[in-house]
Amino acid sequence: YRYLLLDYEKIWDQNKMIQIWQKQLWAMNLKASDFRYFFDKFFFIPFSNWESFQTYREYKQMAYDFVTACYEKLWHENDTCIYGNVWLDIANSNRNAARDNLIYLSQNYPQASIYQALWNYYRIVWDTAKSKNYFLKAVSMSENTLQKNLIENTLLNLNF
Repeated sequence: YRYLLLDYEKIWDQNKMIQIWQKQLWAMNLKASDFRYFFDKFFFIPFSNWESFQTYREYKQMAYDFVTACYEKLWHENDTCIYGNVWLDIANSNRNAARDNLIYLSQNYPQASIYQALWNYYRIVWDTAKSKNYFLKAVSMSENTLQKNLIENTLLNLNF
């Protein structure tokens, strides 16, 4: 299943990827990397590129099933499941529910997308100091040129 997903990703066949994920969900030998790949494709990539969560909206139940299965199958590697749960909360606009887990992830796994999510949260709740702090961290850590440009352009429009 892992190799099929990579093949279908290369040829941009999302329908086939969905079919494989549906089959993979019930496989016994799922690893943290399988869940992480799913969470990245469903949530992280659209978020970091400022896109809508269209795939998630079309396949909500599968996303919930992946988060649930993650906790069931990887109870000893809970951080992967927290990562999925955070993106599920963000996709559902449950930012308050995601905040504490985002802070936890930012402390243990610092990465631009986590800082970008925290920046967005604090921007929405009008905490300018924290928003600016997380914005600067997101920009400084981002290796994705598109993500970095989008963040910087947003800053210019916000007039911190």
